[in-house]
Amino acid sequence: EALGSVKCLLRTSPNHGGDAPAVVKRFPQAEYWIVDGITLPDGWTTLGVTTKTMSPANLPIEGAELLLVPGLFYTEGVLILPYGEGVLVTVDILQNHNKGACATKHNSYLMGVFMKAGGFQGKGRAGPAMVKSYSQFGKDPMDFLPAFFRILLEKRWSIFISGHGPALVDNAKESVRATLTEQFKVDI
Repeated sequence: EALGSVKCLLRTSPNHGGDAPAVVKRFPQAEYWIVDGITLPDGWTTLGVTTKTMSPANLPIEGAELLLVPGLFYTEGVLILPYGEGVLVTVDILQNHNKGACATKHNSYLMGVFMKAGGFQGKGRAGPAMVKSYSQFGKDPMDFLPAFFRILLEKRWSIFISGHGPALVDNAKESVRATLTEQFKVDI
């Protein structure tokens, strides 16, 4: 709100939507957009919200770009917004958690231990649960994710904002590339 009025609420993943009703109520003037293929939770229509569908060809922000994560058993997209040198916005596919620290201003000590043990830490790390979900459905993430990340890293963006962890502003693209190369053991 400090940046201006909220005109659009964008949902690029079906995950983590528990706060969506509260957000919609807080910003009743905003249009609510979801990526085509996301199923809304039961009871959504009782909120009286008109939902618009976004796809790579239909976005509410001029100059934005939507890339769909390939091979998932559900729909998730990443957005590149046309502000400055570009802003990459993700939910689960790429996350940004401090590497090495257990307790941070964003995590309790216990959550930090979980994040470290679960392999979540790194600047622009592919979400471990998402990577694992491929094999749970008989797919190899290596058939999908390295190529997707290479395409993503060719796009124009310099700031990375994830639904998990703080924004990455300095050397974002280089940090994400290094983390993914380490995580997947191939050049990304």
